[in-house]
Amino acid sequence: MSKERKRTLIGGCGILLLLAVSILIAVFAYWNFTGARELANVKSQLKENGIAIEIDELVQEMPPEEQNFAMTPLIRSAFEFDHANGKNIVYKNPEMQEKLLTLCLSGPLSSALPFWKTGKQVDWNSMVENLSEEGEIELPPGDDQRGRIRLWLESHQEEWSQLKDAAKRPYSQTETSFPKDFSESVNTPVPHLNQLLSLQRYLLLRGLVALEGGEEAKAMEVYRVMRKISDAAGSQPLLIGMLVELGCVQQTTTLVTFGIEKQLWSDASLKEIGETIQPDAIRERAERSINMEMISLQLMSAEFLKTASMSELRSTAAMISDEGGWSVFPLFPDGVWDHNAAIGARLMMNNGILPLRTGDLSTREDAKVLLAKRRASNFLARITVPSYDAVIRRVWENMAYNDLISVACAVERFRLENGAVPNSLEQLNPEFLRQIPADLMNKGKPIQYRVDDLESGHYTLYSIGWNQTDDGGKVEFRGSKRNAEVGDWAWSIPVLQKPE
Repeated sequence: MSKERKRTLIGGCGILLLLAVSILIAVFAYWNFTGARELANVKSQLKENGIAIEIDELVQEMPPEEQNFAMTPLIRSAFEFDHANGKNIVYKNPEMQEKLLTLCLSGPLSSALPFWKTGKQVDWNSMVENLSEEGEIELPPGDDQRGRIRLWLESHQEEWSQLKDAAKRPYSQTETSFPKDFSESVNTPVPHLNQLLSLQRYLLLRGLVALEGGEEAKAMEVYRVMRKISDAAGSQPLLIGMLVELGCVQQTTTLVTFGIEKQLWSDASLKEIGETIQPDAIRERAERSINMEMISLQLMSAEFLKTASMSELRSTAAMISDEGGWSVFPLFPDGVWDHNAAIGARLMMNNGILPLRTGDLSTREDAKVLLAKRRASNFLARITVPSYDAVIRRVWENMAYNDLISVACAVERFRLENGAVPNSLEQLNPEFLRQIPADLMNKGKPIQYRVDDLESGHYTLYSIGWNQTDDGGKVEFRGSKRNAEVGDWAWSIPVLQKPE
């Protein structure tokens, strides 16, 4: 090859290389410009709607300790610990923590407890058997199984007195402190939340023993403590905190509905329950939790991915998703992550925060369509948003059921005074129910009430549910669990049993 031809070839390659670099620079510039613009627009929308974009905006001022249930030593012991990168947890009050753990029931007992959603009834033999499988629990001997459990519960009088007395305090808020670094935030342990859910099972057991033993006043004391436990869990503005709160609410609802079905509550107790089981607190805490997770998993994660080293990516990736491809992330322009943050934050605003605030589901976007195809611009949203949609549905379902149970309390108060359930909800107003709650799923129309058998007092209360179609109070099951996506959200007397 001649020197002139070599020079021409080298010159051509240089031009091609320059062109390739120019195209690469242009692509990076395009992604960075459009990504920054889209994220700026979304942040502007968030601010216009009063939605926080910084963690500090969501950290609430703590109430005085003497007014705060969560600051009683037993509960406080679960939240006060040191750890090294999510491991080696060391509690600051190990003695009180040990006392708390003696009340935390999990494992086999979970399946033995009654559950209102499936119609599972109280079975004292099964609960005794499963309590014995808890390990260190030794029940007193005897043939009266409920009595054996009652005697075991009485061995915790010191701990119970502390909880019962603290439940008189007006607040139940845990201290919240969140790392401003994304990699630290996803490695922050939350063992305290699982302890609260396990404690709630213990309280449910205590309440059931009291109710069936004719000790309604003691059962109401348990109800008040259970409400405070739920509030404490929900005061942690995290997805896991919201889920644990909903789990705690379900345990409380089981106690309430057990007493309603067996007609064990007095008028005064039903009045108090009906007035305190309202869904507004769940709504407010859910909005705050979704806002916090939006900041962490969308905005903070995008900033983290712009500068993360390979070792930081490896240590954090498993906490977020098992999808591969993390090794190429450092090669992406910053604008890719701005696009990801923008679409994720927008979906969490329109599908989670705003509908909860306004009660209007019509603002929701179809996330399945937006995220149907995997693109560089929606990678993070594809990981996080679908799981949030399921959680948001659970929040709405719990709020609707709280409304149904509050009305059920009014129906039972009417029955106590008149000897029969009302023919319509209008008969409850204003003596037993100041206002008939609107069906959250039915554009403000009242929840549905149907008398199934006036003589026996059988009735059904229902919301038309997530599919916003009136199925006449029919509940659909998926295996052993209610299917919240189809069918109605209903509660009835007698309590609905899941199909065999």
